[in-house]
Amino acid sequence: MPRVAIIDKAPSRTDYKKYFDFDFEVFHMSSIPITKLLKKDVDLVIDTNEYDFVICVGAEATKEYAKVTSITSFVGNLVKDKFIPLTNPAMLVFKPEAKPDFERAVGKIKGYVNGTLTNQAAVGDFAGISTVQAAKEYLLKVLNNTEGYGFVAVDSETTALYPRDGYVLGVSISYKPYEGRYILTDCLDEECIELLQAIVDKFIVVFHNMKFDVKFIEYHLGIKFNRTVGRIHDTMVEHYCLDENDQHGLKHLALKYTDYGDYDAELDTFKKQYCKLHGIKEEDFTYDLIPFDIMWMYAAKDTAVTFAMHLKFYPVLEKNAKIKWVYDNILVPGTLFLLDMEEVGIPIDAKRMKAADLYLEDVINEAKQALYDFDAIKLFEKDTETIFNPNSVMQLRKVLFDYIGLQPTGKLTATGAISTDAEVLEELADQHPLPKHLLLLRGKGKMRNTYITKILPELDRDGRIRTNFNLIFTTSGRLSSSGKFNAQQIVRDDPIIKGCIVAPEGYKIVSQD
Repeated sequence: MPRVAIIDKAPSRTDYKKYFDFDFEVFHMSSIPITKLLKKDVDLVIDTNEYDFVICVGAEATKEYAKVTSITSFVGNLVKDKFIPLTNPAMLVFKPEAKPDFERAVGKIKGYVNGTLTNQAAVGDFAGISTVQAAKEYLLKVLNNTEGYGFVAVDSETTALYPRDGYVLGVSISYKPYEGRYILTDCLDEECIELLQAIVDKFIVVFHNMKFDVKFIEYHLGIKFNRTVGRIHDTMVEHYCLDENDQHGLKHLALKYTDYGDYDAELDTFKKQYCKLHGIKEEDFTYDLIPFDIMWMYAAKDTAVTFAMHLKFYPVLEKNAKIKWVYDNILVPGTLFLLDMEEVGIPIDAKRMKAADLYLEDVINEAKQALYDFDAIKLFEKDTETIFNPNSVMQLRKVLFDYIGLQPTGKLTATGAISTDAEVLEELADQHPLPKHLLLLRGKGKMRNTYITKILPELDRDGRIRTNFNLIFTTSGRLSSSGKFNAQQIVRDDPIIKGCIVAPEGYKIVSQD
């Protein structure tokens, strides 16, 4: 029988025998009862190598021993084949809605200890393909398989977030449980591309975040997907149908619903070490920097997890006719529509936008110059012997409420200080012209920084900008926009930016509210 240690924060009334029917030893990071654990309170000395499994109860133990900061994501899952984070049972008193996740985690822990559950990411049939011949052999195997699942999971690894900004490094495929291959794009000759097309024509295709992968694969590889309802699926959308309040990322779902564990840990470690060694930000890291031997171990399992998610989520959808109808008739068609919308892009008149940039620059400079003509600003600068900074909230408060003597509206910031946001300035504008002038300066500056300085460098060669439209990122079901710029926040009544969106010849721009 495996040796099991349970480590929690401090002594409490929790009886772990209520949850686990196997032998274990309990340890406390602090030997005395304590509410908030500080480093000075930790007096536990333990050699975790003496134990086969270490259950880390609570965020403190999880961070110290499992070396992960998100207990929510890793609860009930093996970390480094030994450590298993678990939320504190006492939490259920205050958060009873967490009981299903807690019970699921306890069940997984029992499975790991009694040997009925293993880390399938380590024992499955996964491999990387780096030769044309091996790629052909595998694709033929997939095309001719008769194992009866009727669908394949597909994923792509890329160097960028938008097809025109990068390229496809490789494609992953899984056609049965606990199986996956990552194929380098360099191996995909004309015959392989034809085989891939035959596969997606023959089988139902499942993605996780299909909007991303379909765009890249169609743009760079020329493969077309059947968009008929029931022929293409997205496990991210499936999960949104089942639980719109949860996270929908593949890693989170893999940890929560599968036995793959933290399968991309090695990739994450490489990424962090590379960024530290070369002095670059993690957001600037691109996947072409990852060695093939590390990449395929992660990428081949991506589709295996997607395969597992579809097997788990889709049957649940099928049991609920109403949710299934929403999925088939709204969410999947809506996702595909947004995919096409993103690919078409937004046409921008670059010359007009550059002219708008110069115009706004002049307006902002004139407004800044006029700002320093206000008597209150002059007096403030004289008294403080500093140049007034309109972006300094502290200076602004002093000018508005001490030097001019305006009456605060009563609105406070989160820290309890007097607010000077746009709403407050709008109210104060009735008392003095300075707040109105500041609103003009802020508005024009925001317009220039939010749109022009972001859009111009991001224009594709066809004069269009392509950003993201998100169907499942809000619990309300409302559409959102993200990426290169937020296309939903263009100023409604100002023609400067809207005037730069120009329809191509033969087309018109219409709006509906």
